[in-house]
Amino acid sequence: MRRAGCVLAILAAVLCGAACNDSSQPTQGGSSVLGVEIDAQGDVTQYDCYDRFLIGSPPTFDRSVCYSVGLVSLGQHPVPWRYSFRVIRLAAGETFPEVVAGSVNNGGTFPVFGSAARFDTIVNAAPIRGDEPPYTFQNPRRVSGGHQDFFTSSLQEPGGSLRPPLPLPTVNVIGIASASPGVNPRYELELHPGDSVIIEAAKEKIGPGPPIFPPGVTPKVTISGHLFVGGNPTNPHAGAVQSSINDGSGISFNYISD
Repeated sequence: MRRAGCVLAILAAVLCGAACNDSSQPTQGGSSVLGVEIDAQGDVTQYDCYDRFLIGSPPTFDRSVCYSVGLVSLGQHPVPWRYSFRVIRLAAGETFPEVVAGSVNNGGTFPVFGSAARFDTIVNAAPIRGDEPPYTFQNPRRVSGGHQDFFTSSLQEPGGSLRPPLPLPTVNVIGIASASPGVNPRYELELHPGDSVIIEAAKEKIGPGPPIFPPGVTPKVTISGHLFVGGNPTNPHAGAVQSSINDGSGISFNYISD
């Protein structure tokens, strides 16, 4: 608790240094709604996925199976990577900030890395796969390792074994669900003129994350923050909105309401 208090005291000095010393800040006016979205990208490869059926009349569905197209990087694509999230607000006229939302130091009420970014939604054509008795293959599609199909399908390993489907992350930000798996949810907070906020997020390390990067491919996972005021994209006043590729790195940026 002593450490948390020291951190908040330092943040108070940072926020007040930005807001309290800005004589141009209005003292009256209407409120506005601040929105924050966190996105994650990774250096993924691609897979050809099929619905596998037992040959018969009619065919009987067996499972969905993906096959690696090769260790050729697609570059940065969306990945449903987990992250921590925290929003700290210094209300106008106050001298000490408050944590208004977050998964860090919250008494265990929400997992530290319980938030997850959106899935990749790009689907391309894959070649038709011939019958391999007793199986036939339908619905060919080519997706990245960040696509939902890669998680829900088995993966054909080089040695012939099948990796079972992966646990499917729930796209959310501190429990706020996404409208669809391919859309990042938005955290929103009402601000009054002179209020200051700091937004922080840190990505989960590669080790405990989902195994979506094959050996020989450097993951290069990054997270980035997107800020909105009144529904319109807005730049923060200071800070970093995109993380480095270093394992477990994060972002921190601030905004002052006017």
